Amino acid sequence: MMNENEQREHLAEVAKQSLDVFEKIARNARKLLSSKGGASLNALANANSFTMGTEAKTLGKIDQNQHLAYGLLAREPSIARVVAEDEEGNRETYFISRAAAPAPFSEDIRFASYRSPAGRLASLPPGDSLDLRRPAGDVSLEVVECAHFHPKQLRGAWDSAYTVLRAETFGPDFGDSLRRLLDEESEPGEIEDALEAPLKEEEAERSIVEKRRKSLLSKMGFRDQPILDQFQDKIFRMPIDSRAILLGPPGSGKTTTLIKRLGQKLDLNVIRESEPEEYSLIERMSEGREAHESSWLMLTPTELLRTYVKEAFGRENIAAPNERIRTWEALRWDLARNAFQILRTGDGGGPFTLRENQASLSPDAISKTEDWFADFDQWQHMRFWSDFEGAAKQLSEDADAAIASVGARLRRSVESGSKETIHQGLFRLITLIESVHEQLSDSRERSEKILRGALNLQINSDKSFLKDLGQFIEGLAEQPGEGTDDEESEIEEEEAARTQTPTVRVARSYLSVLRSQALAFADGRKPRGRTAKILSWLDDRSLQDEDVAPLGRELVLQRALRRFSNPVQQYLRGISRRYRSFRQTRRDEKKWYSDEKVGPHVTGLEIDLMLLSSLRVTKAIVGDSRAVTQSYSNALAALDRPAARLQNQVLVDEATDFSPVQLACMSALAHPAADSFFACGDFNQRITSWGVKDANQLKWVYSDLQVEKIAIAYRQTRQLLEFARGISEALGEEPVLAELPDHIDNEGVSPALAKGLTNNSELVRWLADRILEIEKSVHPNALPTIAILVNRKELGKPIAEALSLELEARSLRAVDCTDGKTISETNEVGVFDVNDIKGLEFEAVFFTSIDRLAEEEELYARFLYVGATRAATYLGITCEKELPSLLSELNSKFVDHWA
Repeated sequence: MMNENEQREHLAEVAKQSLDVFEKIARNARKLLSSKGGASLNALANANSFTMGTEAKTLGKIDQNQHLAYGLLAREPSIARVVAEDEEGNRETYFISRAAAPAPFSEDIRFASYRSPAGRLASLPPGDSLDLRRPAGDVSLEVVECAHFHPKQLRGAWDSAYTVLRAETFGPDFGDSLRRLLDEESEPGEIEDALEAPLKEEEAERSIVEKRRKSLLSKMGFRDQPILDQFQDKIFRMPIDSRAILLGPPGSGKTTTLIKRLGQKLDLNVIRESEPEEYSLIERMSEGREAHESSWLMLTPTELLRTYVKEAFGRENIAAPNERIRTWEALRWDLARNAFQILRTGDGGGPFTLRENQASLSPDAISKTEDWFADFDQWQHMRFWSDFEGAAKQLSEDADAAIASVGARLRRSVESGSKETIHQGLFRLITLIESVHEQLSDSRERSEKILRGALNLQINSDKSFLKDLGQFIEGLAEQPGEGTDDEESEIEEEEAARTQTPTVRVARSYLSVLRSQALAFADGRKPRGRTAKILSWLDDRSLQDEDVAPLGRELVLQRALRRFSNPVQQYLRGISRRYRSFRQTRRDEKKWYSDEKVGPHVTGLEIDLMLLSSLRVTKAIVGDSRAVTQSYSNALAALDRPAARLQNQVLVDEATDFSPVQLACMSALAHPAADSFFACGDFNQRITSWGVKDANQLKWVYSDLQVEKIAIAYRQTRQLLEFARGISEALGEEPVLAELPDHIDNEGVSPALAKGLTNNSELVRWLADRILEIEKSVHPNALPTIAILVNRKELGKPIAEALSLELEARSLRAVDCTDGKTISETNEVGVFDVNDIKGLEFEAVFFTSIDRLAEEEELYARFLYVGATRAATYLGITCEKELPSLLSELNSKFVDHWA
């Protein structure tokens, strides 16, 4: 063991070497940036494809990544120094950088990216070992000494704040300045006056302390955690073809681990060198698709959280455009409208419109979404094959021998396919498409002859016929609630709507009505709805009597054949229509749905069901080796747009706020080659009635899902962690098993409570007093991040305005952030909707009118738990009257103020 003097001398040597390495790495990075044309990190990150010059547009991916890496190294040269010893007693010193290895400049020092296998050394405590592969053979390294840095450059000189130094023989020690530590050792020992001695002693105590104080969060964003602890580190390095969820308490670094994992899996230079098998998988997965670096998706439950995480991506050198970080609400709408034609569009689209605020679902449907989906998927699966079975039977019994022969083969395929998974059954049908197309072409030729004759007759008889018909149809379109005659005419009208020429559009509409007339005759029914109105207007200008039966026969034949002409499209396009029938059936049975009639409207949870059926079959077909063969390309063309939505990596933040069906939709977006899915969450933070409640529901999403747990909470003080435990106990939820990290001063203040604040002026005055107490306690530091949580968005603006008036004498102001805005200045206090603060972090949080929230929201205590755990040090709670009875046992944990 080193004595105190030896330890201080050694730390000074570490400081000297580290600051020297910082300077050399940063200088080399700036030089390389300059030699590459001077492109800076900001210039590239903010470049616009419409304003960039030709040269910048053609800059290769590798070149761009190098420029980004050089910019990062110039700002942050290194995050760790590790001394490791091999089995023969040889010692090596590593300097590890966040996202890229610097160019080597010393034979005595090794350099590595934290993302590389050697980067794991930075997460291991002294005494732990790591096996590394090297060209000359594997080597086992034991960590002897480790230093973690937070580099900063002030007035041209490098330093590191909050440095952690650990070794087998001392520590951990915490230094607030490497440069001060170095300067103390280099100063002469003479004391010039009596005052200087105690000052130097005080300075020495500041430079190395036994426990590091928690740093204040001075702006919105995740606390920077350059190096994960050894448990997080192991998880983030799992292979790309892993499926895992990381569970842990608030402030345990779950989202940070998620982001670092993504960065590591996007760094192809590191993967190529260290994981050749994984690199080959990525190459196969990306062949013929978008580049791996841009094939990823991260999903969040709220828009505010989506905005909030973007800065953390920048710190990890990850380009994160808006289309890569999305809320499920936005992605769901996009998929339903643009990929799977579930929602109506201007050119036709699907049968539904989205309306979230309708009470059409029963409580069982909301709380048991996986059971609701299983019921629908089984029902629609049977309905799909039943329809195909009926069509095959009809064809097999046709008087035409050629058609009957094709029908018999289709009947056998349907019988076998209905017993297999849907994608296997569809492949079985695809093999018969050519025979179906031949018969369909012949029948269409016969029907088109009749239809063209009818159209030509009317145009030749009356040159203004199409114009008059178009005006009549346009008038019908303005009348809401009118449907099409049947599914076939509905498809025809969708095709007509996509035609851009008005005259052709009207002509196709006329032919569609004639088809509906003939089909109704063949089916022994009368035309309905919009078709009936147009036929009434046409009067004797519709089909001649002698043409109705022959055309009806051909159209019935085509309807049966068309089912088999493109089975993949029939399955995908039919899911929404089958859901419409399923909903009506189950509503009549009083299962899953209320009695309310909703017409063409669906909620987001209903869209989830249809999307999951669509995405699962898309993923299954893409993952089938037959899908890449040329002979299947035309038959699978309907999958082109949905298949393009599959991503090499899918990540989910705050996963426990999503339903099992929503998580299954997200997992189905992961490309089947790697099936890479990584999520994080906390059951105690679930604030949606449909969110997953336990590990069994997670296993429903993926049977092989790895559930990893971490327990160290880095955010909260001891007092706030104990308060969070109290809320969890009051709720009867899973106990909060969080542990505070060693060697960090986690002492803080108790939560503050105010009762009887019956009006805004009393509330705002109490908030202002507490905020000024915080400002005084952190002086001379700037005001840390503070959030005021309100129960409804409309309360945000009046509270922000009144609070700004109370604080203006101290040059502080409150900002209404209930519309998704974030606070950006150090003198701002944010007022947020309590529904939007999942995943966020503030130094201080004030929860307003908890008793009023309890009256309005069944899950109010969960909201309190989530809101309280957003706070790192200060928590304030107000009541208009008293604490809700469920929380009465927490009364003893509160104080009146922090003065």
